[in-house]
Order: sequence, then structure tokens, then C-alpha cells
Amino acid sequence: MLLDKAIKERRSVRIFAEKEVTENQAKEILESGRWAPSSLNCQPWRFSIVKDRKTKQEIAKLVHHSAAIETASLCIAVFLSEEDIHDRTECLLSIGACIQNMLLKIHSLGLAGFCISDIKQKGKFNKALLVSPANEPIALVLAGYAGDNPKSDRKELKELIL
Repeated sequence: MLLDKAIKERRSVRIFAEKEVTENQAKEILESGRWAPSSLNCQPWRFSIVKDRKTKQEIAKLVHHSAAIETASLCIAVFLSEEDIHDRTECLLSIGACIQNMLLKIHSLGLAGFCISDIKQKGKFNKALLVSPANEPIALVLAGYAGDNPKSDRKELKELIL
């Protein structure tokens, strides 16, 4: 798949079909995230894979778009590792690159993806996933087969340049 085409065609899908993402696909998605550029090569991201229905229901209570979490075949929680922070802003930007890599990989695999970053009650979130408080939850990357086909309008480039 050509990069420009993938960038322009990828959409955030909030409704997923009942079809499983394979273990191999999940590994490919994580590998793509792992290879993102990071400030000073700090690689501040950590991942927790969530497939268990009960756990997905539990974490769905702690974010918006709970229906998407419960219907996605694969949920990848993305954390900021406290031990790898040298500059918070730079590390968060690095995690953004990691997430974008994963979303583009999801699309290239013929899957649909969605990123949720409004995690509330981060302590409860970590506890539900059995993750140390030394890892701050930043986002959930959802993957599965599309149950809808959302449209996306874009502003003209001239509207975005200051």
C-alpha cells in the first residue's frame, strides 16, 4: 500500500464487526509501534494487550467511546514509562509517532483502528490491567474489522498555514 494512500484513506472506526484480529496481526501492529522514532531513542512506550471481554468492560468505564472498546477485537493500552522520561513533551510526541505507526499498520492489514486518549482515573486503569503505577496510561489503540465506514472532511491546506 502506498503511504500517501494509506494516510488519506485511514479513518477512525468506532464500530467493529465480530471478527477476530489474529495473534500475528497483533504482533505486526506492536512491531510497527516499536519502530517509531523517539527522542534520544528513549523508546518511552510500553504496551498491554487487552482481549478479555471482562477486562475490556472494566476499562471501558474509565474512558469515552466505551462501545468501541467492547466491540474491538484487540485493544492495546499504550503507556509512558516513567523510567524512560527525559523530557515529558518529547516523550509524549514520541508516543504519538508510535501510535500513528500502529494506526497505519492496522490500516495496511485491512483492519480498522481507533485511538482513545481520554483515560480517566488512571490508577484504576492501571489496576484493571495489572500494570505498575510507574507506567502512565496515555491511550488505547483499538483494532478490528470495520463495522462502519466513517467519512472525514478535511480543511484546505491554506486554512491551516499561519
